[in-house]
Amino acid sequence: YNSSFPFLAVPNEMYSTKSIHKHINPNYPQTYNSIGDPYKGSLESLPDRWKQKQFVTQKFPKNADNGFFVKQTYHPEPYIEIAEKYSQTQPLEKRKLGFGSHDASKTGEFTCSKSTERFRSLVKHEKRLMDKHRIQAKEKELLEMMKRV
Repeated sequence: YNSSFPFLAVPNEMYSTKSIHKHINPNYPQTYNSIGDPYKGSLESLPDRWKQKQFVTQKFPKNADNGFFVKQTYHPEPYIEIAEKYSQTQPLEKRKLGFGSHDASKTGEFTCSKSTERFRSLVKHEKRLMDKHRIQAKEKELLEMMKRV
């Protein structure tokens, strides 16, 4: 340790935060890379056991047809717009006359997503129209009248 050049000393503390360039004092621990330093990749610092394959299994075990490792297959289904065809399930001759029409009973009408979305868009459109033509002053007046009665 030279007292006239204290920056050349190597610190003895374990958690020293001081860093000095490597060309000023080569004994000082180097904390950063500078221009011209040799490249040290991340693979060079890893242990040899981490550089190889870790865990290998067979992709399709012997019990692939019986067990949990079944290879998935795709089975396409035709697209059907309406849930059921009322002309086939309820022929015109078998329908009851209700309110002067032979309309089919449509209990499963909104099980199809297409018809449900069509109905939702219609309800949203009607709500927009109602909001557009709403007069809030008249609504408040009407509510006040109803409270008095």
